[in-house]
Amino acid sequence: QPSGVTFTSVIDSCAKVGNREEAALWLAKMLAAGFAPDKLAYTSVIDACAKSGKPEEAQRWLFQMESHGIVADCVAYSSVINAW
Repeated sequence: QPSGVTFTSVIDSCAKVGNREEAALWLAKMLAAGFAPDKLAYTSVIDACAKSGKPEEAQRWLFQMESHGIVADCVAYSSVINAW
């Protein structure tokens, strides 16, 4: 059984190569497995969207992160800004 750290690592790996669809899929799998995504997991998905040239999607993930009570940091905001 993977841990939350395992899921976050896979999400981050997907983000590093700009694969936003896989990053989002793994975040969904993380939720389905009963793990709450942390700031790094969400920021990784936001970064993957930015690298894929999808600023609206990056912004949507930022809003979702904040709606789950996770305070965005300068890395998350910078990723959204860089997406535009």
